[in-house]
Amino acid sequence: VSNATLHNEDEIERLGVKPGDMVEIQRAGDVIPQVLRVVKDGGGEGFQFPKTCPVCGELAIRGLDEKTGQLEAKRRCQNNLGCPKQVLEGLKHFVSRKAFNIEGVGEKQLEQFLKWGIVSEPADLFSLEEKNYGDILGTKDGWGDTSIRNLFSSINERREIDFSKFLFALGIPSIGETVSESIAEKFKDWPFLKSAIEVKSNELKMLWGKHQSRMEAFNINHNDDFIHTIENYRNINALELSLWEDLQSIPGIGGQIIRLGLRKFAQESSLGVSRSPTYLVEKVFSQRFKNTKNYPDKFKQVLKAFGSWKNAVIRTEGAFAELEQFWFERVGYKSNNFLAEWHIISRETEATILASNKICRNLVDIPTIGSVVGMALISYCSMPHNVELVEHILASDVKTRKNTKYLDVDKSSPVFGKRVVFTGKLINFTRSEAEQAARILGANTSSSVSAKTDYLVAGPGAGSKLKKATELGVKTLTEDEWLELIG
Repeated sequence: VSNATLHNEDEIERLGVKPGDMVEIQRAGDVIPQVLRVVKDGGGEGFQFPKTCPVCGELAIRGLDEKTGQLEAKRRCQNNLGCPKQVLEGLKHFVSRKAFNIEGVGEKQLEQFLKWGIVSEPADLFSLEEKNYGDILGTKDGWGDTSIRNLFSSINERREIDFSKFLFALGIPSIGETVSESIAEKFKDWPFLKSAIEVKSNELKMLWGKHQSRMEAFNINHNDDFIHTIENYRNINALELSLWEDLQSIPGIGGQIIRLGLRKFAQESSLGVSRSPTYLVEKVFSQRFKNTKNYPDKFKQVLKAFGSWKNAVIRTEGAFAELEQFWFERVGYKSNNFLAEWHIISRETEATILASNKICRNLVDIPTIGSVVGMALISYCSMPHNVELVEHILASDVKTRKNTKYLDVDKSSPVFGKRVVFTGKLINFTRSEAEQAARILGANTSSSVSAKTDYLVAGPGAGSKLKKATELGVKTLTEDEWLELIG
């Protein structure tokens, strides 16, 4: 083993691992070597993740993972189309096989087009011939008459495209290939989808406008960018849910229980009752777990995790200091009595976020798609340059059509309406081809196994998904059994 996975900055911080340390590893899943712990300190300095984009220098932040309620592992540059590297990567994605699939246009060609100033956005590709840029290309090394003619031919062949591929090609965060197909089944084209986005966007603006009015009582003022405001509050919400991960490892204790306990502590502390912090924190956790299953065991495990109620007070006060600093950094909120106000503000904010999530879910209104997709669409269209980018493409004689593979879905198929997951190595297909074939037969494909999964198709090397399917009683098929089932 020459390399071992450290996953992300949260895992590095949890392990306390630094350059030069000696670590213990184990085999995780099927083949992945995982770092377990540091066995010898090498004396190196802790690794500092960059907070700004290494290309354009703009802020790089971690967004919210809706599934876990915590911050995403990745940091993303916020400069979007203003970052040269993002422009290149966006164009590469746009012409890729699963998107517009423009043959003969790859990273090398795109870098040249950007350098020569003939392409700055996707729509420019479709006007190269019209603007006589073939003359410019003809003066460059590697570009002869044949290659220029083939380039224009490849581009012209892609002027009509399935709407799902068009949507996927835009590179909207959280809108992958499968999600794009689901959205395209419901919304026939871009104007129809954009109209629905505008309706839900206005609902969000009204909701957060009311929230802002309530927050002004606490001297919290927002800027006019309501999307930025929502993202700030969602990140605050994620931080509140992620506090005290060692407590959350106790069965039955999650981020919400911890947050409710902190709110109760803040409320009790702000009442001015003459009680010691040690008494209050013990009382709060006792009340929080009293009506839960295995209450005595949980209470003992909480005390064991803290070490003592005195340590619990220290950690509680530390948590509030971290929360107060984060609130200040995100929305400029600074209070002389944070405890007295935080439990009210936090509760109000959580309620508004839950209402926001409902609006975002209702935008797409597809059972298998959550609010994060709706928020991604609204966020994308809230930036005028993104909408202009799409309009420029459509104005370049590019037309979208209903997904061709859904025109003749066989509703009598034995897997119509079934939820299917593929895992392991497949012999007759790639994973993507197998999923596409399943969707043509009317099945819904997913990348994760749950109690709602109908079939798991497992090839050689299947690991954690097969184990979970077995635990949940999900029907498991070999590739040959799957082929026999679908005929």
